[in-house]
Amino acid sequence: MLWRVKLLLVVAALFACGQGVARDVVCEGVYGGHLQGMAGDGTNLWWSFTVEVVKTDANGVVTATTGPVANHHGDLCLVDGTLYVAVNLGSFNTEDKANSWVYAYDAGTLAFIQRWQVPELVHGAGGMTWHDGRFYVVGGLPATGHTANYIYEYTPEFTFVTRHDLPGYTYKGIQTAHSWQNRFWFGIYGETGNPAGRLDCAADFTDLNRTTDAGSVGLLDWNGRLVAASTSSATVDGVTGHQGTLHLSSVPPSETIVGTVPGWTENRVYAGVDEVYDFFAGGAAGATGCVEVTGTLDISRKLTLGRVAGSRGTLHLARGGQILKSYRDAKPVLVGHVGEGVFELDDDFTLAPGDSIQLAAGGATGDGRVKVNAGATLGGVTNLQIATAHAKSRGVLELAGGTVAVTASSVGGYYPVTLGRSDGASMAEIRGWGAFTRTGSGQIRIHARGAIVADGGGEMQDLDLGPFRTVGTGNSGNATTAFANPSYTAGWYAVDGGRLLLPHRQEVYVRDSQPITCVGDYCYATNATLVNAVVFDLKNATSGKFMYTAIYASDRTDVPALPRGTAVGIWRMGYATSSTEAEPKTAEPFGSIALTFNVDRARVPRHARLVLYRYENAGWHPLAWSERADAPTDVPSRIGTPTLTSVAGNWNVGWFALMAEQSRATVLSFR
Repeated sequence: MLWRVKLLLVVAALFACGQGVARDVVCEGVYGGHLQGMAGDGTNLWWSFTVEVVKTDANGVVTATTGPVANHHGDLCLVDGTLYVAVNLGSFNTEDKANSWVYAYDAGTLAFIQRWQVPELVHGAGGMTWHDGRFYVVGGLPATGHTANYIYEYTPEFTFVTRHDLPGYTYKGIQTAHSWQNRFWFGIYGETGNPAGRLDCAADFTDLNRTTDAGSVGLLDWNGRLVAASTSSATVDGVTGHQGTLHLSSVPPSETIVGTVPGWTENRVYAGVDEVYDFFAGGAAGATGCVEVTGTLDISRKLTLGRVAGSRGTLHLARGGQILKSYRDAKPVLVGHVGEGVFELDDDFTLAPGDSIQLAAGGATGDGRVKVNAGATLGGVTNLQIATAHAKSRGVLELAGGTVAVTASSVGGYYPVTLGRSDGASMAEIRGWGAFTRTGSGQIRIHARGAIVADGGGEMQDLDLGPFRTVGTGNSGNATTAFANPSYTAGWYAVDGGRLLLPHRQEVYVRDSQPITCVGDYCYATNATLVNAVVFDLKNATSGKFMYTAIYASDRTDVPALPRGTAVGIWRMGYATSSTEAEPKTAEPFGSIALTFNVDRARVPRHARLVLYRYENAGWHPLAWSERADAPTDVPSRIGTPTLTSVAGNWNVGWFALMAEQSRATVLSFR
C-alpha cells in the first residue's frame, strides 16, 4: 500500500553568495519509498522514490506522478523529453540475483513508454546518466570479491558497448550518476571505515576523486550549479512516509581557474562576496594568474597556486579582505604545487581545523612562497610543510612583521611545522621578522631541516620561535641521530639587523646519566649538525628549567663592540626559571656549564683561524682557538668552551662571539 499525503514546504534554508540567493526545495508529499534519484531541466524537477516517480515545479509542487511502480526504481536522467530510470526487479549486491532494466516515461505526463533489459548489470541497476550520445548505467556491488566500481556504457537503443572500471570499493556500489561539465559525478553510500559521499572523474574515467560531499540519493545541475538531494522520514496527519529535499544551497563542484592562456597574465579582483568550489591560480604552462581579495572569497575545497608546471599563481589577501575555507572535504592549501605560487597576507587567514598548508609539495619544479605582513596572522596551523616532498623544490615562509599562530597539542610526536626533507635535498626556508605563537593547550614542535633566518631588513627586528618546544631533525620526531645536512646550510641564522630567538620551551634535565642537552637541534643530540646549534653540559642546576638562546646579526647596535675579525656567529644565552616570556625574566642559578657551538663554515674566510670569545666584565675574552684553515674543508664544524660559571643578569650564560681572524701580513723592506 502506498501513501501520498500533500505537504508543501516552500523555503527550507537561505544562503547568500556572489551568485545571489537560493533556497532548498522540498518535494510536496510523503511516499512509500526513500528518495533514490533526481533529474531537472531548470524549470521542473523529477523525483524517484523507489516505488513512485514524481514531477514537481521548481517550488516542489507536484504536477504529475506515475502512481505506484515496481520496486526498485532508482536514479534517473532526462533526455529529449523522456525520463529514463534504472530499475532492479531482483536483489542488489549479489552475483546472480539481479534483474536489471531501464524504464522510460514521458517527462511531461509520466506515462510509461517502454523498457529495456540490461543484463550486464549483474549486481542490480541503480542509477544512470546520459553523456555525449550514450547512456551510462551504474549499480550495486557485493561486499566481497570486488576492488572496483563498474559503469556500463550503452547506445541510445540500449545496446551494450563496454564496461568501465573505477578503482576502489564503495559500500553497495554506486547509487546515483550525473554528467556535468565534462565529468561524471557518482553518489555513494557509506559504512564504518568507508564513508558515504561522492566520486567524480573525467569523462574518460581518469582523474578520479573521492569526497564526503552528499549525493547518494540525488545529484543534478540546477541553474549552473551541481546540487545534491537528501531523504528523510516524516509523519503527516498520522501517516508516515518519506520526503525528498533538493539542497540548492550546495556550492557547485566546479573549478575556478585564473591564468589559463600561455604568455598572458590574467588579473582578477574579488571585491564582493563570492563563493567558489575549487580555486586555482596558474592553470597552464606559461600562464600567470594574479588574484587580489578585497572582499570575501569563500572557497569550499581546493586552493592551489601554481597548479601546472611552468605556471605562476599569486593570491593577495588585502587589508580588510577575507578568505574562508568552508570545507566539506578537507583539502590542503597548495602554494607552488608544481609551478610557482605566492600567497601574500595583509590580513588574517585561518586554516580549517585539521587542514594543512604545503609549499612546493607537488614536484621538483614546485616553488612556493607565503608572505605574512605586519598586522596579519596565518592562523590555525596544525600542519605546515615547506618543501618537504621533492628534491630541488623550493619553499619559503617569509614574515614581514606578521604572526604564525600554531595550534598546540598534547599528543606526543606532534610536529605542526616541518621545514625541508629528511635528506636535506630540498631548499626550505623561514625568513624575516615576526613571531610564531602557540594557541591552545599542549606543545608545538618543529622539524628544522632547512634555513631559519632572522632578517631585519636593515632594522633591529626579531624572529621569535621561542614558543616551540622540541626541535626535530631526523625521520622520526624523537630521532637522536644526526640530520643528514650534506650542504651544511640547514640551521639558524641572523642577518641585516635580525635577532633569532630559538625554541626554548623544552625543559632542561640535569642528570648524570644524560647530562648533555642541546638548543637548536634535537634536545639530546650530542652530535647536532644544524648550523649555530649549541650543545651544553650543565652542572649543579635545578632540572625542569629553560635555556634561552638568541642569535644576533653582527650589525645590531645592541651587540657589544666585537673583537677584530669577521663575525661567524653571535649568541646570547640564559638559564631561566620560566619559559613564558620572549626573553629570560628570572635567571635560574647553576654551578657550571660547558658549551659546544656549531660553526657556520660558509662565513669563514680562507686562511683564517677561529677564535671563540665570551663577553664578561665589559670586555671580550678568548676561550678557544682553531688552527688556520687554508681550505674550506679545514674549517672545524664545532668549537667548544672550557667549563664556565654564570655571569650577572637574566642572560646569565652570557654573550659569545665566534670570530674568524685572518693572519696579518708581514711587510719586509730591503734597501
